[in-house]
Amino acid sequence: MELTNKHNVPDIIVRAAKRDTYSRGSSIKSVTQLINPPRIDILRRKNFHRMTEDVSDKLWMLMGKSIHSLLEQAAREEIIKKRNPTYIVEERLFADILSWNVSGAIDVQRLNTGAWGLIDYKFTSAYAVMSEPDGKTDWVTQQNFYAWLMHECKNILVEKIQICVIVRDWSRSSYMKDKKYPAAPIVMIDLPLWTLEKQKEYVYERVRLHQEAELSYGLSGELPECSDRERWCQVSKWAVYKTKESQRATRVFNEEAEAREFAGDAMIVLHRPGTPSRCEGNYCGVAEWCDQFKGGKNE
Repeated sequence: MELTNKHNVPDIIVRAAKRDTYSRGSSIKSVTQLINPPRIDILRRKNFHRMTEDVSDKLWMLMGKSIHSLLEQAAREEIIKKRNPTYIVEERLFADILSWNVSGAIDVQRLNTGAWGLIDYKFTSAYAVMSEPDGKTDWVTQQNFYAWLMHECKNILVEKIQICVIVRDWSRSSYMKDKKYPAAPIVMIDLPLWTLEKQKEYVYERVRLHQEAELSYGLSGELPECSDRERWCQVSKWAVYKTKESQRATRVFNEEAEAREFAGDAMIVLHRPGTPSRCEGNYCGVAEWCDQFKGGKNE
């Protein structure tokens, strides 16, 4: 991937952005790759040498890595002080699944009153916390995947999984105006913990899905399509207008039947399809090489 510097940021920031210490070890796939759509994973690998990213777009990534490093250092100091440490930080676990070696790096394994819990740090926006106060789907699946790895690799039954959210754009004034806004710049979110059976079923399903995608792509060049959820599609709406020339809708409905009932014969109903925001914003990084995205735009 080529790193550009369109806004002429200082060279030291560019150097920091170019540093990549990440490694999934000897594993074929990491947990992060497996919970993502196979289409994105394969297209990123195929086109990585053609991808570009501006250093200014990596600011939040750099800040997130800095916070990760500070928290990891603090946890390691705690481990050194105690003979029986209650924390294990940044441990990568490996497991063989359907002839694939997969791995996942867990931010924090915490022993509290005899029970093991997992904590993962997320550096995100206040909107992300407000829109999904109980945790994003990817957070839930990732942490349950890690919990299964803990049991598979260390025979430890995890009893609690959490996300420690660091709200990068937190504002005290926003909280004073809206009580749904995060109360502090650091938020702990408890995630639903699945049964071991459900965790194993999910893990094997994701590995099988990626294996089938790799085989299909190798034989025919075909890739499975991303689902609406994976594309972050907004909900389709049905808008009611007084006339075709009207600039603003009179009302907007989630269901077509409700919109048509309200409109009757006097007004018109127009469909507003949900747009795939992940694709439109190229948050996957491979939209320009994705035939699914291009086909959707043409349609």
